[in-house]
Amino acid sequence: MTDSGNCVNYTTEVPMLVSRQFDDDEVLLANLETGLYYSLAGTAADIWLGLKAGATVDEIVAAFGVFEAEEATEKKQAVESFIERLLSEGIIAPTNSTPDRQQWSPRFSSPFSPPMLDRFDDLRDLLLLDPVHNVGETGWPTRAKDAD
Repeated sequence: MTDSGNCVNYTTEVPMLVSRQFDDDEVLLANLETGLYYSLAGTAADIWLGLKAGATVDEIVAAFGVFEAEEATEKKQAVESFIERLLSEGIIAPTNSTPDRQQWSPRFSSPFSPPMLDRFDDLRDLLLLDPVHNVGETGWPTRAKDAD
């Protein structure tokens, strides 16, 4: 995340990834390349939105209102661990460019809780379906092999 004080920037602009924020503290992500989708709620949604706004890890941690050193270390570890998970899932990517900065502050994390990434694959076949080539005569979402 950080190396000798240098902050790594991340981008949420990942090919084949779509996101949708809902008012009730949830962000849904769908990877149209892998067919996986994810739910981020509470602290996880806030971290995602912070990254999307161009905030660094240190800025995200600071925005959660850390006052004690022990609490700061604990929250920073939770945020860094979550970001590592996002990286391993291909949901975010490191970038050398400085992201466009937008105003951001946590909205869903009162109180702060360890961020969770819920991963689902139950719609994989549907998300990976090619609506032009793999559909039956009745159209999408009926697959050609199901139409027989």
